[in-house]
Amino acid sequence: MKDQVEVLQRKGVKAANLDSTLDANEALAVKNGVRTGDLKILYVAPERSGICFKNLLSASHRIYTGSTMKVFLS
Repeated sequence: MKDQVEVLQRKGVKAANLDSTLDANEALAVKNGVRTGDLKILYVAPERSGICFKNLLSASHRIYTGSTMKVFLS
């Protein structure tokens, strides 16, 4: 997952991963990218796809209805 994100980022795509390898600050930065609509591609590990994350996505969708962010659960 991390390798895929790094390749996309090198190509200029605003991508991130949300998994257990991130510390609290890194996870917060990713969540802020979701909230602001800055990310275009987000890879989410199963352990991070709980209710809090689903609420975050739902709130972000209401705010940024024109967002083209894609979310992949892996």
